[in-house]
Amino acid sequence: MPHSLRLLVPALLLLAVYGTATSASAASPPATATSAAALAARVPDTTTETLPGGFVALLPEPYAAPRPAVDRRYGWHFSRAAYLYAPGRASVSGVPAASLSLSIVLHHEPQDLDRARLTIRLLARLLRLHRERFGRDTTFPRDADTVDVWLATETPPQAREAGGECRDNQVYLFATGAQRTPIEWVRTITHEWGHLTLPAAEGYSAPEADASGYLGERLYIRWLREDRAHFSFQDGVTTDGVNLYWERQIAPLMDRFAISGPTAPLLGGKDADAMDLYIGGVLSADAAFGSEIMGRALRTIEGVRPQDFFVALRHVVDTETWAPLPVRLPAWVPLEKGRYVVNGSVPLRVGASTWRYLTSPSQATLKRIAPQPEAQVR
Repeated sequence: MPHSLRLLVPALLLLAVYGTATSASAASPPATATSAAALAARVPDTTTETLPGGFVALLPEPYAAPRPAVDRRYGWHFSRAAYLYAPGRASVSGVPAASLSLSIVLHHEPQDLDRARLTIRLLARLLRLHRERFGRDTTFPRDADTVDVWLATETPPQAREAGGECRDNQVYLFATGAQRTPIEWVRTITHEWGHLTLPAAEGYSAPEADASGYLGERLYIRWLREDRAHFSFQDGVTTDGVNLYWERQIAPLMDRFAISGPTAPLLGGKDADAMDLYIGGVLSADAAFGSEIMGRALRTIEGVRPQDFFVALRHVVDTETWAPLPVRLPAWVPLEKGRYVVNGSVPLRVGASTWRYLTSPSQATLKRIAPQPEAQVR
């Protein structure tokens, strides 16, 4: 057979199996839309769901027409897709381009339809919590407008122990047919979502070089646990699951940090205990100062060492304490040399810049007092 025909036959077979993405029955979804109703009219064979925060999911029907896709890394083929639209995302110029913008494309096979629906709802929840907690939209690597999520029935040979991986704006979730508890699936997603969305310390020898995945698990599941008003959206999050994870993987890390503090020598280590102490410190800052301040510290880190986060947090807190800063105690609080007022009346004098473990009252406001100018000598 001529070489050109040998190349053409596999292509024709692939076309016969998967169809074409431009056929009328599998129209590509628009990048933007004015409303959920407009999306439903554009993309047949889908169910439109409006989720908390104004997010809109397009979920394929069981017998939807194929939407073929091949991932770039492994060459795996996928025949179905679900889509998530985010509200009010800005264009490059900073001007909102449309009421809804495509944010996530989730590729899957027909047997994973139910898992795809759970996953797209959970990802919408993570995007909403990021916006509510950090006060800003999630940004994706390489300034990408969208993320591709691949629900893979396979696991690559070099990742046998991994539940997934994240590369640039591509998120892979492996072995979708494997038996998992709901919290294990949530844990897998939040781990990869942490790699995608959170800056974190690097350079560890175990369990991973980059702490962003395990930070993502602990931080996002902590937020999910507190997001009780939205536990009925069938996204795989259960009260029992997040409470169990809290008891085993979140509370112990925060308790350990409360004992050791941000100047502990262990923070400079490279092993799993060092990573746990670092993550406990980030979670404790989130609880003490709120997610917006903690998030600003994460984004303004000047380095990848664990200690760099606490340097950035000190700077952010110092900037904020010139006005009354709410602090949930007990907590490690960075204090600069000078005078402070707690809850408007209790004086606090600091002789040298330090971290201090404040224990009471449980809900406090901390305000730094500007020094009085020295009297001019006549």
